[in-house]
Amino acid sequence: DNVVLCVGKGASRLAVRSPSASEQTETGTATAMPKSKPCNRRLCPKRDEFDTDAEYQEAYAAWRQQRDKNNEAVRKTRQKQKAEGDPLTRAMRLQEELENDVAALLQRVQTLQNLVEKPTEALSHNEMLTVAAIVGAASAGGNAGAAAAAA
Repeated sequence: DNVVLCVGKGASRLAVRSPSASEQTETGTATAMPKSKPCNRRLCPKRDEFDTDAEYQEAYAAWRQQRDKNNEAVRKTRQKQKAEGDPLTRAMRLQEELENDVAALLQRVQTLQNLVEKPTEALSHNEMLTVAAIVGAASAGGNAGAAAAAA
């Protein structure tokens, strides 16, 4: 039960192992090891597996095409991961964008506070346009007034 056949490159060998704690039941006896999933990695076709050269060439071409598609998919996935960066970098980028938005909003509020303190008659034409742009952007939920407030 504790004898395991190890097969690898070269010669096979027998090994004796004791069951690990996770393989023991409440009674203290060893349980069967879980079966591993069979390897479904498709290996390159071998010439001696086919009767004719044409069959081999067809199988090899199909295998090569499948490998090329997989390699392309892996390359795209790695490029995407590299472009997105790690989660910490993404979080830092998002925080920076939010801080910039907050700064723009604070600038708009400051501009409005300065303009509200003046009487309406004392506002210049440009100041009236700035107020209209900020109020219009705030009611539309956009960010167009931030550019006008900065001007």
